[in-house]
Amino acid sequence: LVGQNGSGKTTLIKLLTRLYAPDRGRILLDGTDLREWDEATLLQRIGVIFQDFARYQMRVGENVGVGDVGHFEDEARWRDASDKGMASDFIDSLPAGFHTQLGKWFNDGRELSGGQWQKIALARAFMRSRADILVLDEPTAAMDAQAEATIFEHFR
Repeated sequence: LVGQNGSGKTTLIKLLTRLYAPDRGRILLDGTDLREWDEATLLQRIGVIFQDFARYQMRVGENVGVGDVGHFEDEARWRDASDKGMASDFIDSLPAGFHTQLGKWFNDGRELSGGQWQKIALARAFMRSRADILVLDEPTAAMDAQAEATIFEHFR
């Protein structure tokens, strides 16, 4: 979806993910109104990152793991999702890899660049391994031009 700021792209994403209910009309997925879908089933089918994603004061792996809380502590899934989100290279360079504490709340907490946080958020979307719909709201806004080009080539 492409449009000017304020044109409703994020609102549409929130409608698609049932965070908002339409005031009128309906949204169909596989021919069925979203309101008729079992919410848990629908959420398993959709992986999302929003442009205003959260930066949790937790370990790197846990930051990825919140993308699918049913597999929150599954380190193999962290790795797979981070590979798909192109975050593994920088994660491997951190002192404790996926076990590196993030955030200023902790004495040993590390801070990440905006682009690194965005890759963590992208990896979160890939935690939902059963998702056949991936919704990305400005997934590269905090990345440099080279990283952005690499991410989009990776999606292709």
